[in-house]
Amino acid sequence: MRHLLIASLVVLGGMSTVSAADKINPAFLGTWKLNSAKSKADPGPMVKSQTVTIEPQGDGFTITADTENADGTKSHTVRTAAFDGKEVSVQGTTNPNAKELYTRIGDRSLKRAESAGK
Repeated sequence: MRHLLIASLVVLGGMSTVSAADKINPAFLGTWKLNSAKSKADPGPMVKSQTVTIEPQGDGFTITADTENADGTKSHTVRTAAFDGKEVSVQGTTNPNAKELYTRIGDRSLKRAESAGK
């Protein structure tokens, strides 16, 4: 009986993970590397390199960005958000009050907004 209960919880846990991930288009998830030779920065200067990873996290997602700036300095930022329009903190930025929010525009598009915080 105990094994049946554990197996049932594992199955239910797996189902809730799948339903949370279903809310995000799988094309949104993954890892992208910036091709700075084919990119423009307006205003400049262009970063030397950047890798962005987006992974499912509960009902939302986590974005991790590793960047090498034009001056050679490096940054590692992380934020966990959802398409609910609520502000979330950006960890690893030079502005501890930096916030972002995300809203879904359609199945294949989103809106990202920044705020400097107070």
